[in-house]
Amino acid sequence: MTTIKLFIYFSFFMVISSLGVYGQNLTEIEVETSSDLKVWESLPLREILTADDKLLHRTDKDQQWYRLKIKRDDDEKKIVSSVPLEDVPENLIKIAVDFIAGSTVSELAEDSAGDDGKGWGANSVLADYAYPIYNPGILEGQEPAFYEFVVGQQKDAAGDRNVGGPLSPNGPNEVGSWTVDGNVFKEGSILVSATSQVEPISSFATEGKARVAKLLERAGTTNVKAVWYDVGYIAGEDASGKLIASLGNAPFKIDSTPIIQMLAKGTDSYENIYTPKGSSGPQIDAEKPEFFNSYEEFKKYYLTDPLMVELRDRRAKAAILDWDIANGKQPPLLSVIPGQQRLIGQKEQIDSFDLNLDFEDEQAGKIDVLIQPAVGAIIVGRELGPVILTLNHKDGKSSVYLVCVVVRGDINPVQIGTWTSWTKWFAGNWNDQRLYYQVYDDPEMCPDGASGCGPTAWGMLYGWWDHKGAPGIYGNRRIGDAPLSVDERIESMYRYLFDAMDTWCVPNSSSAATNPWDMHEGRRWASYRSVSISASSSWGVPYVSTGPYKKSRNAIKDGYPAILGIGFYSHYVTAYGYKYRKYRALGITWKIQRKFKCNWGHGDDSPRWHSNKSVWYGQRVEL
Repeated sequence: MTTIKLFIYFSFFMVISSLGVYGQNLTEIEVETSSDLKVWESLPLREILTADDKLLHRTDKDQQWYRLKIKRDDDEKKIVSSVPLEDVPENLIKIAVDFIAGSTVSELAEDSAGDDGKGWGANSVLADYAYPIYNPGILEGQEPAFYEFVVGQQKDAAGDRNVGGPLSPNGPNEVGSWTVDGNVFKEGSILVSATSQVEPISSFATEGKARVAKLLERAGTTNVKAVWYDVGYIAGEDASGKLIASLGNAPFKIDSTPIIQMLAKGTDSYENIYTPKGSSGPQIDAEKPEFFNSYEEFKKYYLTDPLMVELRDRRAKAAILDWDIANGKQPPLLSVIPGQQRLIGQKEQIDSFDLNLDFEDEQAGKIDVLIQPAVGAIIVGRELGPVILTLNHKDGKSSVYLVCVVVRGDINPVQIGTWTSWTKWFAGNWNDQRLYYQVYDDPEMCPDGASGCGPTAWGMLYGWWDHKGAPGIYGNRRIGDAPLSVDERIESMYRYLFDAMDTWCVPNSSSAATNPWDMHEGRRWASYRSVSISASSSWGVPYVSTGPYKKSRNAIKDGYPAILGIGFYSHYVTAYGYKYRKYRALGITWKIQRKFKCNWGHGDDSPRWHSNKSVWYGQRVEL
């Protein structure tokens, strides 16, 4: 019998020290032994621990190996950053597949429309996995609020597309990309909401990596829980909920006073107009935004602040009709002749109402609405055409009606609607876009952070005009010489814009922010460069205001790119494409989907299509 004084007690304490950061999670420590390095057996500590805290083991073997097994209580908290497609709810897969099928022909048509030609083909299909994404305000953050689907096409032997046949990727690797033995083209991603709190598809891209894949790359691990707050900010959390990576600008607390006042007055948006002859627009008296001391503080603000709660509520109301159509449910269709009154919502405790009168190239109708407590809502037909009416209940819920002012008679909805093809406009193509990005640690802007998405968006807008024939914005006043990427001239312009728009550095982060009521001051750079400019802007409330997206939409229809503010006041982008499609039944337009194609200001990152619903800022410029 041999008595072995285990040297492992030295290693034991070294291991405990090295895992000190996990100290509060250590739940079980075992010593294991083996005589052949194949079969390992546990040694109970009470049998080998001596009174003077040494480890002694009696054995009849000539040689013996020992090891420590340490199990933490968070070992079972391995985060699943991607799931097999078969584990995703079927209705969400159907939404993604139907969207690809409804977009394929139109996306290919963009080639001849002057766009970059990077769209989905006839054989584009979903990869066999998806990324679950969470939101703390949806399902308490415990179940996925979204799934990001990856789209691809198979190659043939010559490396061409459109082969057809099933696509069966192997799944994501350690940084979230995917291949099928090198035989697949990655072609973007689709973000699909898992609940009715957000419209079914708010964002998609026909090229480039999925956003969660980029988040995993930044985190350097797949053990990440993707948390979506809005289109401008996605966080990556570890198993304990701590922030380990993020995409987008660090969040800040905007002064909500002007926004709450706008909602209270029922004002759609505020507009600023500037021409060589003068300018007009409201003067906003607001405090500088506040910053958060920690990610946890921001998370609490997102869940409890009255403005954030209001915006989430508005976002859900804006998604009602989208989900009704996605689920094959048509809203109540009411017909009324001019001058006729109809009582609706008799069993509903109605608090207020909203009207949607934007039917693109169609003439909307006109109705009067009178809310009578404990009775319902009285609608009166005024002018022929459709109107989308939302009745807001006192319990926070909403009901959506399609009201048609007609010449005579009732309309009985018996026909299932269909989506039209996309109607689209482009201000040039991706090759005309300037691939600018924020610069970091500039002593004249933010010494310890980025220069801000506001100056970047203006820079890309000016760059397009210089590139397209309005020289003098950067250097040579006779020829367009806007660089494709950021150089010293762009950095100089950033510094001027940073001061002109009162952009400020967000403490405890690497971001900078520009208030919506100051963003229009970016037009001063053109005047500084002695370039004539006409500019107009509109800002309002995401998921409420229509003026901002209309401002940018009309600019693109006229052939000019525009600036958008998107999300919960989180990000500025430059939009150069706009398209819409209609859901029609009985010859009536029930719903319109609108998307902007955006340069996100991330350098050579791929463009993404984004819904108009969260647009709260629109900027038009003509040079």
